[in-house]
Amino acid sequence: MFALNRNPPTMAYSRSPEYHETEQLISAHSKITCHPARLRILYQLSKSSLTLAQIQEDHPLPRTTVMGHLSMLLAHHLVELESSDSPATYTTSKNQWPPFIAHAVRLAHRFKYANAA
Repeated sequence: MFALNRNPPTMAYSRSPEYHETEQLISAHSKITCHPARLRILYQLSKSSLTLAQIQEDHPLPRTTVMGHLSMLLAHHLVELESSDSPATYTTSKNQWPPFIAHAVRLAHRFKYANAA
């Protein structure tokens, strides 16, 4: 018979609170924008409001995956639901983005077209 371990290993101690609030915010937003699909969604919506079908047209990913990325952006208030009518329309809250997110979106878009030639 195996003995039951009554003292499970403890979780690692997080030192995040020891960093400045701005550093923590930048880190959190960097994790959100680190995926190329999310950068592309942010760029698309920074140009105009779109439906999920319109957003998905420019992605090689399945619709459900694009919706998952869109949901994450919605949860972190980088994207907003403009209209809940069918089909729903999404827009961006780019006026409220931290400057580094706007810069990352512009930079990713520039590289996309710089490497296309």
